[in-house]
Amino acid sequence: QVVHRHFEPVQSSNLAGLTLEIVRQPPARTVYQRILKPFPAIMVKDERGQPAVLSTSAAGSNVFLEASLVNTDGVELAANMLDGTKLVRISQGQIGHFKKLKITATSQMANTNFRLKFTLKRYVGTVGPAGTSKASEAFEAIPGAEVLSEEIIVYSHTLYLGNVAMQPPRVQEVLPPTGVTGDPIVILGSGFINSPNLCVRIGHTTLRPARFHEAGTLLCTAPTRSMLDEPFAALTVQVSNDAGKSWSDPVFAHFKYES
Repeated sequence: QVVHRHFEPVQSSNLAGLTLEIVRQPPARTVYQRILKPFPAIMVKDERGQPAVLSTSAAGSNVFLEASLVNTDGVELAANMLDGTKLVRISQGQIGHFKKLKITATSQMANTNFRLKFTLKRYVGTVGPAGTSKASEAFEAIPGAEVLSEEIIVYSHTLYLGNVAMQPPRVQEVLPPTGVTGDPIVILGSGFINSPNLCVRIGHTTLRPARFHEAGTLLCTAPTRSMLDEPFAALTVQVSNDAGKSWSDPVFAHFKYES
């Protein structure tokens, strides 16, 4: 039996300028097939950056937040890798709460850590012959109204949650790749954990603690080149989450002193 919900289509002009902000991030580390806690919560904001006041009419209440799963580069993953209630109706207030989301694969299985992508959508009508199994509800994304969560590491067992070294960090790029002592450096990658144990190694010089800017981004200052480093050589840049007990693979990113 086909169950049809009677929504009133929403005009896109009524939603222009809306943006999203994550007011409660999902957990940084979790176990697959387990409900994500804390529950992600998303606020809808107007063009002034204030909490949006959505209409209480039928049209105004037919606005939804949709959750999807992406990798650390923002590329969308298979829909079945995220289970649970992925479409939340914004019917009262401006905040959508996702209380039943589960990631169904581990970071090791997918060869990537994850992020949640939240998109604001409006109901646009029913597609297909009405009253049949081929009929489906259609939604359209609101331009500019999407946001990505911070990075999520997913393990196979709760035993791994206390061991930050189980999923090593990965450095993908160093910007700029050349410079002099004292220059600011941006390190891009994945698996960085914001803690006092986070550190960076450039050649033979270790910087601790490293400055965690956001998921996948570290900031630091080029140190004085170590006498142990070969002059003008491209030095490996590595990251550690456990105070230097283990380091990221040294082959992906380098920094070279100009003088």
